[in-house]
Amino acid sequence: MLDPPNPTGLCWCGCGQQTPLARRTSTRDRLLRGHHLRYLPQHHHRCRAPVGPPADVPADAWRCARCDWPLHPQTTPPRPGYRRHSARGLCLTCHRRLTGTDELYDYGRTTYTRDEVLDEWDQLRRDGVPRCEAARRIGISLDALDAHIYRARRDGDPRAVLGARGLVAA
Repeated sequence: MLDPPNPTGLCWCGCGQQTPLARRTSTRDRLLRGHHLRYLPQHHHRCRAPVGPPADVPADAWRCARCDWPLHPQTTPPRPGYRRHSARGLCLTCHRRLTGTDELYDYGRTTYTRDEVLDEWDQLRRDGVPRCEAARRIGISLDALDAHIYRARRDGDPRAVLGARGLVAA
């Protein structure tokens, strides 16, 4: 059984219009008969140039560092009035405009380097903190922590070795 793809019934492009009901069920197209479509026809690839962020967005919302539009993560479905986060604290539109220009470097990276993650992991491991809790304290997922350690091991970093009980830092 599929979850309803669009419980609100509003178009995901942000136009605020009501979408029609699906006439058929399709797992490939993520349609569920009798439930609202995600987009109005042709709105799924629509590039709008809105005049500004909507007024009903909470003041503490995560915002684009360049245009101040509210952002939502890449892993969630778009919400009306929000833009998708791309990188460096920028929305996808701003990031595409700045790609290939020197102005992109004015916006710092928002991710951790491998050295930063391994230094934090090494300290937490010495304090007896398990990997799942260490990942939460660092602010990344357990899979991301494991990926950092595996890549460091692959590149010959002496701080990351595989022990008898799995992943441990040296």
